[in-house]
Amino acid sequence: MNNINQHIIDQLNTPRSAIINSITAELNEIQAPLDNSSKGLIHNICRRLLKDSGDCITMTREELLGGWGHTAVPHKDLERAVDALIARNFLSSDHDFIRIKSNALGKFIHASIEADVTALSKVESMIAREFRSYQHNKRYLSQQEINQVEPVLSRLILPTDMHRFVLDSIAYRRRRRLIRVLFITGVIVALSGLSVVALVQSANARDSAEVARENELTAIKLADELTVKSDTIEKQNIELAEAKDSVVILYRIAQSRADTAESERSDAIEARGEAEHQLGLTIVAKKDADAQKHAAEKATAEAIRQTRTADSAKFVAIKQSIAADSAKLIALDAQENAEILRSALLSVVLAEKSLSTPASPSSDTMRAMVSRVAFELETASHTSHDHHAVHPKLYSSLYYAHKYLHRSSSHNADRLGSEPIHAMSYSALNNTLYLSYGVDGFKTMHFSKSLADRNFDFPDVDSINTNLLQPSHNLLLNENKSLIMTSGELILHTNLNNNITSEHRIAHGVKILNVIPFNKENEYIVLASTNKLYNFNSVHGTFIELPDIVDVTQVAYIKRLNILIYGTDDSQLFLVNFNKDITAHWNGREGLIKLEVKDYGDVVFVVFGYLNGVVRVGITSGDELTAHEATNDEPVSTRALPPPQPPLIETILSSNIHTGFITDIDFANNAHQMVVASGDGTATIWNLDAWSQRRTDYRPIVLDDHRGWVTSCAINSEENLVFTGTKHGIIKFWSIDPAYYANNICKKLSGRSFNEREWGIYIGNEVPYTDQICK
Repeated sequence: MNNINQHIIDQLNTPRSAIINSITAELNEIQAPLDNSSKGLIHNICRRLLKDSGDCITMTREELLGGWGHTAVPHKDLERAVDALIARNFLSSDHDFIRIKSNALGKFIHASIEADVTALSKVESMIAREFRSYQHNKRYLSQQEINQVEPVLSRLILPTDMHRFVLDSIAYRRRRRLIRVLFITGVIVALSGLSVVALVQSANARDSAEVARENELTAIKLADELTVKSDTIEKQNIELAEAKDSVVILYRIAQSRADTAESERSDAIEARGEAEHQLGLTIVAKKDADAQKHAAEKATAEAIRQTRTADSAKFVAIKQSIAADSAKLIALDAQENAEILRSALLSVVLAEKSLSTPASPSSDTMRAMVSRVAFELETASHTSHDHHAVHPKLYSSLYYAHKYLHRSSSHNADRLGSEPIHAMSYSALNNTLYLSYGVDGFKTMHFSKSLADRNFDFPDVDSINTNLLQPSHNLLLNENKSLIMTSGELILHTNLNNNITSEHRIAHGVKILNVIPFNKENEYIVLASTNKLYNFNSVHGTFIELPDIVDVTQVAYIKRLNILIYGTDDSQLFLVNFNKDITAHWNGREGLIKLEVKDYGDVVFVVFGYLNGVVRVGITSGDELTAHEATNDEPVSTRALPPPQPPLIETILSSNIHTGFITDIDFANNAHQMVVASGDGTATIWNLDAWSQRRTDYRPIVLDDHRGWVTSCAINSEENLVFTGTKHGIIKFWSIDPAYYANNICKKLSGRSFNEREWGIYIGNEVPYTDQICK
């Protein structure tokens, strides 16, 4: 090979000797070991050639190998040959050098292998012809020329895939590329002819290298997989170690807790033993204490027995002494008291007989009889100086005396029917009592100055449409001679001067619960079933809702003070002062069903009636309201808001005389009196002055001669009459004239008179005492 290289150098005596030397050096590199880097060779060639030539490599190694890739030749030595011969591109510009290169290539091939000279000449001439065609004719190789080349190539010692590469390259029919391919083919032919054994060894080495490479890749892949698995196992080992550490920690914690629990259990067992020991000691001590207590109780019982024995002896002695003294007194006073006792016993017998007989005398007669008994009892008691010496029936007569002397009896009664009397109102202007009863009933009753001249005919008022009245109605007599009646959704306004009635409806489905006069003439406050308040104008028939006032169950209005009082369904009481634009409220009591006010000019009374029968009265003078409340008839002060709060309405006294719900309240016009009706079958007459004076001994007059509920009441202070209506349609008339009682009592006493003390005991302070009574 060295001789051939030298021969080529001698033939190539050209200015491009430096380049040829480089090519020769690269050809020498072909003999280098296969482990030399092809990439490094390419870089070296480019570096050296660029120093001597300004031309750039026009066909890169990747292009060559891309064309080469059609044959898929894997030999490393052939790749290096390609790298070494890239420098040919720098020779393409020298026409003569191509010829010289062809000659040198032919000689190189001829000297390397013993091939057919004719065939080699054809290759050489083909290269030259191709060059000339490129320069002059500018044509491509024909298919015939390609067919001429193929037999030549087939005789060369080339691998089959290399043969295919040459043909493929020719088939590209790219002139410039064909020249390069032919030149490369010549070099490859030269290399192929170097040694068939070298190629075989190279192929074997290549195969071995590929196998080794595949094995290496497999080994690398396995190594990577093993690395991944190793990492996974290592990670799992770390997690297992951490889990083991956690388990160890948890085990230690559990062990610690178990030790603590065991320690606590031991302490508990020890404490339990100690407690059981203490319990045993306690039981023993308790038994000792019980024994001592039993002994002490036994001693105490014995002492008590002895004391009682001694007291019994003393009591017997005292009793005997008292009996002896009583016998002496009775003996001394027997003659003096005999007549009085006989008279008293006779009166008691007559009174009891009268009470038990169906045809009993009038209530006034019974009142006089028991009053006489009480008087004689008092006389006998003072005379004998020993109450035990008086007959027991005389003491029982005190009950009758106090019971009947503080009750009134009805003068007359009339039945309007079997339906209840819902409302009644007395007018002092025309001395008439207006009654509303049943579903659609309305009556009037007229009175003269004398009680005996009253009219019991109950004439109807024809101008009033009675068919519209319902049980929810009420009656209101106004100062301007107007009568207001309510019936469900309607207000009936009647002018008593001309008996003209007008109807006004508040709203569909809304019932009217109460109507009271408001601050101006012809204006009223209406309480609706929606628990709201409305301002009703009877002239225009309009209803205007009062703002910010809701949940109202009862309402009252003090016209002189322009103060509105109302109660709500949550037991709150509100006071609205329209003059001062102030509103105050306080906690009330549950079950408020009646609220009435009466302004006497100098004082204003506000009365609250409740479901449980309690009556509470508030009193005020001017703009300042004072309040006191009584429990068990003892007046006490109640809570009041500090200034500048408006006056509050509370009670000066609270009464539990009634046991049933309060149904109606009415006031006298010219006297501080009121009458209260109740569902317990009674009505009471109250002296409001006695309440304002806080008299704890005061008791109202009870009107109890009713059967069933007392549903309505009215008072005529001019005639000293009280009217009550019942659930069964009965109206009663009651006299409240003190002189009437005094005259009746005096008549029944047969001219016998009371002194002032006796009068206060048996008649009461409600009837004024004078020394002329019963004289």
